[in-house]
Amino acid sequence: MEKKTNEFLIRLMLILLSMFIPIAAADLILKQLNLPKQNGRIMLLGGGSLKTDEENLIRKYTPNRTIRHAAVYGKNVIYDYTFKTNKYGFRNTYSCNLETKNPIVAITGDSFTEGQGSKISWTKDLQFKLCNIGTDSINLAMPGYGIIDMSNSLVFAKKRLNAEKAIFSIITSDIYRRNAIMHSNAKCSAYYVTDLKLCGISATWWHIPKEMNSKEIITFAKSKYKFGLRSSLSGLEKYAKNILKDVIRKITYNNPSNFLKKTGIITAIPEKKEIIIKNSIQALNKIATIYKPENIILVIIPNKSDRIKSVKINHQMASKESDLQNFLQLLDPSISKVDLRSCPLTSDHFYLKDGHPNKKGQQLIGQCVANNISVKKFLNIDK
Repeated sequence: MEKKTNEFLIRLMLILLSMFIPIAAADLILKQLNLPKQNGRIMLLGGGSLKTDEENLIRKYTPNRTIRHAAVYGKNVIYDYTFKTNKYGFRNTYSCNLETKNPIVAITGDSFTEGQGSKISWTKDLQFKLCNIGTDSINLAMPGYGIIDMSNSLVFAKKRLNAEKAIFSIITSDIYRRNAIMHSNAKCSAYYVTDLKLCGISATWWHIPKEMNSKEIITFAKSKYKFGLRSSLSGLEKYAKNILKDVIRKITYNNPSNFLKKTGIITAIPEKKEIIIKNSIQALNKIATIYKPENIILVIIPNKSDRIKSVKINHQMASKESDLQNFLQLLDPSISKVDLRSCPLTSDHFYLKDGHPNKKGQQLIGQCVANNISVKKFLNIDK
């Protein structure tokens, strides 16, 4: 009896080992290769926080602070810089310091316009020219903003600053972004998920001491990476869930009497892109009624995909272009629209592992915008 028991235990151990060794090996290989790739970036924020002002539904940094931004990919710090925030909590991209009360131009956009990854924003050139003609300006742009968030920021600028004109600066993907609440705690600033699971679940800016050196930053980032088999399986799980949600979404929206929609389960399903685009159009057109259409200009600036073509994404680009043109056609026709995606940025103007423009890229975008005839006419800039 004892002999049989021992044999059983040995076989069981061999079975468990035969299962464990491949799993452990796969986990080790994935970690060594820094996979899955989508978990290979860590964003860091020092000197303050970034969260949604829920009264105005806009994002703000801690006001009147020097903020440090850094991004780590693998073992490399891709960018690391500081900037100052104004009393409203926006990045101060140019100081005009006019002595008298002057007209204000409000500029809004996403991380490209805020200047993420660069010590300057492309808006600096334009703001300098505005200042020279006695017009003040403010940059309201924030990372992750879509059209709805941008519209909320312009409502704020009209109410609080009595802004007279507004510049919407977008990249193509902004029309797909829903507005999302960002919360902050001692550890991080992140898009809201739950009270208990804020950091690391969605896009996260981990909080660090502002004086951390590069070596300490890399060590800190290493502790936040989620490489390995578990993360890869989690990615597959999310992929499967998204497919299921898409199927449910199609069923419920195509059949309003469907049981899922009646029971309210549909509220847990993400919005279709068509609905997000429709809401974005409504939000921008609403701003046109607040500012008047002739006081709004929409500027489309280039992203990395616009300037560095890839065969793999050509079909995606065609679909996005179609969506963008539909979006533009449904805007108030009196709103000025300028497409600057032909601005001659190259791979030298973007970070290799990050989609944002570097300092050279920001400067070139700034030149393209500030020298555009339609933009100069809209802002009454002669030179």
